[in-house]
Amino acid sequence: QERLYALLYLQACVRDTQGDIETSVENLRSLIRELPDEGNPLIHVARCHLAWIQATRDSATPEQIAEARKIAEGALSRTEFTLWIGYLTKSAVLVAEKDFEDAARQVAKASDLAPQQFKEICTNQLKAIQDRKASMTREFPISPSVSPATIITR
Repeated sequence: QERLYALLYLQACVRDTQGDIETSVENLRSLIRELPDEGNPLIHVARCHLAWIQATRDSATPEQIAEARKIAEGALSRTEFTLWIGYLTKSAVLVAEKDFEDAARQVAKASDLAPQQFKEICTNQLKAIQDRKASMTREFPISPSVSPATIITR
């Protein structure tokens, strides 16, 4: 089924590049109707492609342009929401790999994209990275593997 959807999208793209805009629009609308899952990334791609065609036509009406803007903003809000989580997750992986500098950069990217209500999560993650880095790089005068009994008896 996914291959069929991908094929329908590619067909719409080919029609668009060949200048057969009407068929491309029909194919995109058909694909949007057929796609079952709102969370499917292809539906956002198809909607954006359709919006692009509608907005960039010389004959675009103000209504078509307004609809294209609504589609684009909807797609952006959905992708930005998932993108920030991806960057935040990548930062956790980088901390596990002890790459604290890149982890902090990933959190900064996440913070830039995160909706306002989730910015605090990014701030907390950055603080946790800094704390973890500090604890990993602190120089201990005595190795933690030395037992306290050994130190006392010396």
